[in-house]
Amino acid sequence: MKKIGQGLSYTVYELTNNRVLKKPTFNFYKFSKLLFWSIRFRFNLSLMKKLSPIIKSGQESINILRDNINSIDSKVIGNPEFCVGRLEYTQDKVEILRDYFNTHSLIENKKIIDNYIQNTFQTWKNGFSDIDFNFAMNSGVTSAGFVVLADINGLCFDKNELAELIKKQVWLDKHSFKHLIDEDLKKYFRIEMCRNLTLENLDVYWKELEIKISK
Repeated sequence: MKKIGQGLSYTVYELTNNRVLKKPTFNFYKFSKLLFWSIRFRFNLSLMKKLSPIIKSGQESINILRDNINSIDSKVIGNPEFCVGRLEYTQDKVEILRDYFNTHSLIENKKIIDNYIQNTFQTWKNGFSDIDFNFAMNSGVTSAGFVVLADINGLCFDKNELAELIKKQVWLDKHSFKHLIDEDLKKYFRIEMCRNLTLENLDVYWKELEIKISK
């Protein structure tokens, strides 16, 4: 298998048929990565205190999705297939939005933003949401042209928790937005996200997931 990427929580390997395998990184790697970010980007070292919650949240998300996958429209998260009792899984291969934006026109990229928002609504219909809203890294485009949430490590299954994030419009404080190079696309993202990701639309689209936990 060819390694094609690595984030804080998972290493990604390319498989056949436009699929990837995602294997959890070791906790020591997570610790080292957070420490590096804290120093390089002048984050407060209190970031290190978030390591344990990050690990716990990620494991809980994968466990919930694995145990409830038959109740979820898995297309919105790249059709993951989970290994029984384990945190690794396979998923549709995507081109992350950051890379997609670099090779496409403003008109095409605006359409992807529209599709990203619609994908977010689809996750709400399934009773969960990305809470990082680090869209350029967490979402991607499949070979079929669909925008999906690719990073499913650390999701929100609580409507009230998500409502608080929407009130704060937290996506405006994320790395993906702040470092979006194209100012026209950045403006479009800000306007469309703030217009669409509202408490009113949360009430319209949210459907509670009846979570089952395997013993």
